[in-house]
Amino acid sequence: MQDEIEFSVYAVEKKTETVAEFIRQTFNISKNKIKKTHLAKKFLQSLVQHKMTLSLPIDLVNAGMIFPQFNGPPHIIIFQDKDFLVLDKKEQSHCHPLKFSDTNNCLSFLRAENQGNLLVNPTAAERGLLYRLDYATSGVLIYINSQSLYDYCRSNFNQVACQKIYKAKVIGTGPSLGKYQHYFSQAGVKGAKRKIVETETNESAQLNILHTHYDKKNHQSLLTISLKTGLRHQIRAQLAYLGFPIIGDDLYGGTPAPRLYLHAYQYDLNIHDKMISFHGPCPF
Repeated sequence: MQDEIEFSVYAVEKKTETVAEFIRQTFNISKNKIKKTHLAKKFLQSLVQHKMTLSLPIDLVNAGMIFPQFNGPPHIIIFQDKDFLVLDKKEQSHCHPLKFSDTNNCLSFLRAENQGNLLVNPTAAERGLLYRLDYATSGVLIYINSQSLYDYCRSNFNQVACQKIYKAKVIGTGPSLGKYQHYFSQAGVKGAKRKIVETETNESAQLNILHTHYDKKNHQSLLTISLKTGLRHQIRAQLAYLGFPIIGDDLYGGTPAPRLYLHAYQYDLNIHDKMISFHGPCPF
């Protein structure tokens, strides 16, 4: 795919219009996004001329759009009706594109397969996804096919998403069964990690270890974990804090492995007092 696309300018509304202003008004792109491109400041401040040809980054011009081709580990549609499309998301794939040229994401998969109503929540990168999973995490991912249902679920998310069950594999016997409540703060470059802290913060979450299956031969445990709500990296940070980082989680000190051994196994929803459960097979 080409990195840039050329535009010929045949009409200029204002003789004093800069290239930056032309881009912003023509493609409805914010000043902040334009500044983040590799375009030279001198070029952006130059005046637009009649019959001028502009060569612009395709990721800038098509910002917010979903690339129609998919190139990544194939996802599986495990359920679909007029309201929901449920994916078994594979590990090492984004939920939504980070830029137009990103072809390894679930929304490009849906577009390539001509599945799902991608006009839901059209101005947001995640479209109708009810939630997101980490790039390295596999499992149940729910897409909502109607705008009204999406709005209801997002506005009442803490009541709608009544239970989330994950599978994780760790070295050793694993932590004891029961509930663990922790406070979080950001850590790492640009807050890439979550850190457990002793003092109270505005980020708090509970992790409930429901079951542990210990494999004595390999000295590994498969954990079944329940969440009511969830913060980004919550399970990864909490298990690492408890002394059992997930296998393959190099960000939190886990033993090296081909993948992160964390899987979103089941999501239970309460939609207008009707319980709906989605689950798929655990790959490990």
